[in-house]
Amino acid sequence: MKKINLITLSVIIILVIFVGCTQDIVVKKDNLFSEGVVAVSDLGDINYMNPEGEVVIKTDYANAFNFSEGLSLVQKNDKWGFIDTEGKVVIEPKYENAKSFSENLAAIKIDEKWGFIDKEGKIVIEPKFDSTFSFKDNITAIQIEDKWGYINSDGEKFIDEKYNRAFIFSEGLALVQKNDKWGYIDKKGEVVIPGKFDEAWHFKNGKAAVLYNGKWQLIDKKGKFLTNLSEKDNDYLEKAKKRFSKSYYKELAKKSMEEEKEGLRKQRELLKENSLEFIELNINYEFRRRTFYGVKKIDGKVLIKPQYSMIA
Repeated sequence: MKKINLITLSVIIILVIFVGCTQDIVVKKDNLFSEGVVAVSDLGDINYMNPEGEVVIKTDYANAFNFSEGLSLVQKNDKWGFIDTEGKVVIEPKYENAKSFSENLAAIKIDEKWGFIDKEGKIVIEPKFDSTFSFKDNITAIQIEDKWGYINSDGEKFIDEKYNRAFIFSEGLALVQKNDKWGYIDKKGEVVIPGKFDEAWHFKNGKAAVLYNGKWQLIDKKGKFLTNLSEKDNDYLEKAKKRFSKSYYKELAKKSMEEEKEGLRKQRELLKENSLEFIELNINYEFRRRTFYGVKKIDGKVLIKPQYSMIA
């Protein structure tokens, strides 16, 4: 029978962390505890844990997200609401859907339409949109039927719904689609870079990746194609190609899941032979979920708190 002891296991974990084979301790690297606690799921129960691994808020919610601007989005009986950092209900779960607070406003869905509430639960922008994003710099994109436009945080429309797709502004420009081509507009709604790209990314550090005539290239904020690219620029373009390659992500996800399942199976077998087992904590984000691992004895005694994304 293969044997491992706690000291050996702990040393392996520390070595794995420092040689960079996995992520660092959650608190130090990911900064998940930006508001003091993080939402975790352990065997179906959603609770909030502090950086020491202690559960400080126990809940009976079906789902919950990390705190944003002092409030956390939670789900109960298929409805969404908000709690504060003490676990007290601030806004009763009553919405069909909702997004976390951003710039003191949260998007909520009532009768299949999106609007916005303030932190007291008062509707400040009536639900009348078919889709929307959270506010950024007091602006968000909104969809009415099959067209997109923009409103400010007072609910005032300042760019009419005339785009097939539209995203929030980044570095002063927004990526919009019209007639199946992508371009960029400014906050006045004026076209800065005409729509001629088959695919495109948001601007970052003054550059954006675009697909034009079958070739991925970088442009500046005037729409000029850039040459003499740095190694970093070329890496960015490669990422752009992969991001828009459906087959790439499909194969990558499949391979990753298969490798992860096989690795966990082998690790669980080894732990079981030594009367040990994993502790798994699933941390919910709005768009993804991550699992962190610890180790406990079969009798339930915790030996290593769940704070690592991998244990070798």
